[in-house]
Amino acid sequence: MAKRDRVLMVHKYFTTSNSAIYRNTDLEQWFDAKVIAPIVGELSEFQECDMGSSYIELPQQIKAKHACINVNNNDQACFAWALTSAMYPIFPITLKQIPNVQKQNNLSINVYILEKRGSGFVTLPTYLTNNKKDRHINLLLIQSRYGDVDYEPLRYHYVWIKDLSRLLSSQLGKHKTKKHFCDRCLHYFSSMERLSKHYEDCKNVNDCKVRLPNEEQKSLKFKNFKNKEKVPFVVYADLERVLKQYQHHLPAAVGYYGKCSYDPSLSFYRSYWGDDCMSWFAREMNQFAENVETVFLSPFDIKLTPTQEADFNRATHCHICEQPFEPDDVKVRDHNHLIPGNNYRGAAHNSCNINYKDGVVVPVIFHNLSGYDANFILENIANDMPGRVDLLPITKENIPISDEDYQHAKNVWAAFNIKNLGEYTDLYMKTDILLLVDVFERLRHSSHMTYNLDPTHYYTLQVTPGIVCCLKHVKL
Repeated sequence: MAKRDRVLMVHKYFTTSNSAIYRNTDLEQWFDAKVIAPIVGELSEFQECDMGSSYIELPQQIKAKHACINVNNNDQACFAWALTSAMYPIFPITLKQIPNVQKQNNLSINVYILEKRGSGFVTLPTYLTNNKKDRHINLLLIQSRYGDVDYEPLRYHYVWIKDLSRLLSSQLGKHKTKKHFCDRCLHYFSSMERLSKHYEDCKNVNDCKVRLPNEEQKSLKFKNFKNKEKVPFVVYADLERVLKQYQHHLPAAVGYYGKCSYDPSLSFYRSYWGDDCMSWFAREMNQFAENVETVFLSPFDIKLTPTQEADFNRATHCHICEQPFEPDDVKVRDHNHLIPGNNYRGAAHNSCNINYKDGVVVPVIFHNLSGYDANFILENIANDMPGRVDLLPITKENIPISDEDYQHAKNVWAAFNIKNLGEYTDLYMKTDILLLVDVFERLRHSSHMTYNLDPTHYYTLQVTPGIVCCLKHVKL
């Protein structure tokens, strides 16, 4: 790209929209229509332009404090410029990557945000370091707009806070005396000595400032309307182990049932036995996650019948929040993006529709997770699968083998013409998994029919769904 007397080398990308591929899809025809044609069209219309800047002006009220250094950058590296203004250059970063930045550069970082309160702003912490260093930097993460109704995308910008006390003092009154603020809880003290004593306790207790609810926030309300929809995909799994030697068990077989809530033909059962069964299971879960991601990346357009269109025009209440449409509300047509036909769900507020999304988390429900099997899951799954693995025990199993159990096993062996222990293990494990599927799916169906909620959205089945159901049905 030529710019004045310089030639700038930049990467440009062409993207195409997602489109599903089915078993009967003609791949050559699909590739020509969905890839080649759009890219050729974009090439013919392409015009070079500058990358633009992430720079945002500070709100005038904050700017007048002269407490922040806001670098007027002409690129997307506002985080780097904010830190550069304090110390030295560093790569652009996100909040989740800040711990790595701190570790690699032997520094500590706190990040604060602005919250609109009436005609002014209140400064609040959004990220606090766990280990404050001598080299410490406070950053302010500002937005391109605050609470405005605007269809422009929301942009963020990092600013170096060179004087936290000056930035926060006006939130407490018009007194101009110097205040020493705790950068964790934002309480203030008259001297550094008092602040130092407080900080020793604060760093072990407070992750952020305590904020009491105001009059509008004092009541709990049911807000997670998306939990009314069934989780699209759930995995039910179990494993079996063998005793290699005294008190030394090893996983021998693992199986799982992938349940699709909206299309039974997509549900399936798979199993594997061998010394590497847990590694096999990890690979299967990774592949399953990729397949599910492909489904979410290929949404279907809405298809309404004349009757459904008439129902939409007559609708007076949002089918999501169940509240009436006000004259100024935007009424939209909500549909299931995963189903190709008959996918209209009802009329909805525009804001409700935007937040009414299918969950992207696939719950994996293990039989006997709180028992001995959890050792193998922790050791193998956590090592073989990338990212964080969260485990939640649900059931317990500790049943000794009796003479009746042994006789029953012999009867099963004969009835199913089992030839070896491997076949018996497969049958036993498959039965366990399918029973788990049957019981849990009945729970989901019953909960959905009674409360219009899917319990697989919640991590605990004893307390959380009960509280949520109460909030939902008493309209709090």
